[in-house]
Amino acid sequence: MLTSASALTLLSLIGSRAVEATAIGHHRPQSPCTSFMVQVPIIAHNHIFDVVPVNNNIDAVNWAVDLDTWNKPAFPKRILENITISRTYDIFATLCIPPHGSKASTLQIATHGGGFDSRYWDPSIDPDEHSWVKAALDAGYSTLTYDRIGCGQSSKPNAYTDMQHTTEVEVLRVLTEKVRDGTIQELAARSRRPLGPTITFDKIIHVGHSMGSIISYALISLYPNASDAVILTGFIVSSQVFNGRTTAGGREYAPENDPKLFANHSSGYIVIGNPIAFQTGFFSNLTNETTNIGGFKQEALDYAFSVRQPESVVEMGSGVTLVLSHPTAPQFTGPVQLVLGEFDFIVCRGDCKGTYNMTDVENMYPVAKDVSVHLQPGTGHGLPLHNNATLGFKASLDWLSSQGF
Repeated sequence: MLTSASALTLLSLIGSRAVEATAIGHHRPQSPCTSFMVQVPIIAHNHIFDVVPVNNNIDAVNWAVDLDTWNKPAFPKRILENITISRTYDIFATLCIPPHGSKASTLQIATHGGGFDSRYWDPSIDPDEHSWVKAALDAGYSTLTYDRIGCGQSSKPNAYTDMQHTTEVEVLRVLTEKVRDGTIQELAARSRRPLGPTITFDKIIHVGHSMGSIISYALISLYPNASDAVILTGFIVSSQVFNGRTTAGGREYAPENDPKLFANHSSGYIVIGNPIAFQTGFFSNLTNETTNIGGFKQEALDYAFSVRQPESVVEMGSGVTLVLSHPTAPQFTGPVQLVLGEFDFIVCRGDCKGTYNMTDVENMYPVAKDVSVHLQPGTGHGLPLHNNATLGFKASLDWLSSQGF
């Protein structure tokens, strides 16, 4: 229960951040959405990793070469010390509720991956073609998107000790609990753009992309009752976690790449430094030979680069460590859908056809109600930003409906 003092503090944060969110285009003014800050207290069991510290662009190149020289599955061997952190972060979130949605009491909590913030799920360019949020709302579902720590308008903590997937799983767990106990709905009702009467969400679906999928996967592995269903995009099996070469990502020290945009980021924060590197990791211009679907528009790449966000130098390694230490979700009984771009470079070096064994996939979710894979034709790692993204949206939303959601 919020005290009057804490409520006033939160309302002050909400007011300032809601105005800022509108200014930078986190959501469209006509959308049935509202944005606010959530204070999220967590306790996480993290690590001190042996990595190259990054304080300039030369360090960033040294870090990338060093990481690629090591075999990534051996990253857990770089743990120097186990630590426990106790923190409270400010998390910027956007709740959207369809005004006449038949499934409005089913909430999708979407966690974005590396290189983006929550705008990945709701691009301002041609939302009819590229917005997962709009597609979900049109299908009747409510959505909650948020900026992961270190990204967008959320807290920018220590890149070495805090910015680890173990931390981010706890952030997602607490956010989910705050949905179930009504805190998120209360904050939305008190925001600058209230959505009307509060709503009770009786089903929660976790949707992830790339790092966000690893975080969502780890959530159901560690806390199987937290979710009713999951959709994991840009992720398939543990042996394929971040197969793309780090050096191909063109990372730079974030404050050196753009001193104004990344003024609040410090040592250990890196960012994809140029549009060519962004294209390499997230886009494919190849076309599926059967369907003639594929490619992307220049404006989609320009948009993606304009909203680029930093990562930490330990984030990828901590994700690998987390998945390898929890190779299955042994008690999760809900349905699981995995979505891959046909030409995803980061997950399967640019050709995902036949690169995974369905038995291996199913073994990761041994008691799940359903495990299915959708291969989106003519698409790279950044699925919503490609041509014909709506076909992928429809495949996932139809799958949800087939599972009773």
